[in-house]
Amino acid sequence: MASTPHTTFKTPRALAEALRDYAQPDQCPSVSLLPFNRFSPDETNWWLCPKSENPAYHLGKFTVKRTDHDDDLFVGVGFEKGVGPTTAEFFKSTRFGKAWITGRTWRWHKFLEAFSSGTFARYVNMAQQAAGLPVTVIISVGMMTPPHPKMTDEDRAVMLDMLPRQRLYFACDESKLTLVQETGSGGGLVAYG
Repeated sequence: MASTPHTTFKTPRALAEALRDYAQPDQCPSVSLLPFNRFSPDETNWWLCPKSENPAYHLGKFTVKRTDHDDDLFVGVGFEKGVGPTTAEFFKSTRFGKAWITGRTWRWHKFLEAFSSGTFARYVNMAQQAAGLPVTVIISVGMMTPPHPKMTDEDRAVMLDMLPRQRLYFACDESKLTLVQETGSGGGLVAYG
């Protein structure tokens, strides 16, 4: 994979806070920070969201997280799909589960449209040219299990961290995305629809 720039920030939280402070108020009037696991704020992934809603699965958001190499941090833009109509019934029993059900207002729909039409690849290429650095597109697919009504927030955070994921890494070359690496437990993982 292409080389990436390095940062002096030591935690995802510190870098997310710096990015929030850097955001231009006229372009980003309200940027909220959300930890993935609020019980481990200095070690977990952080989201920069355009609204202070939590959960924020339906929103497009910047993500700051550790890479597979503990000293490296990754900054990206994330769009979550959630669970679709074939599995939604299993998630309706809790507030937490309901938040995972994909609705009409989810940013996922616009992302999928842009990805399918090639618009997303063109934007990635523009960002790559403006930064003068390579951009890697990562698609992460994982299992989702319905939450049990008696689970605590901490139990849910641990459960989500333990679920298997498959990641596909794409490089961008002149508005075309090319698969360059695949990691994780590919067999048996599906994107629920």
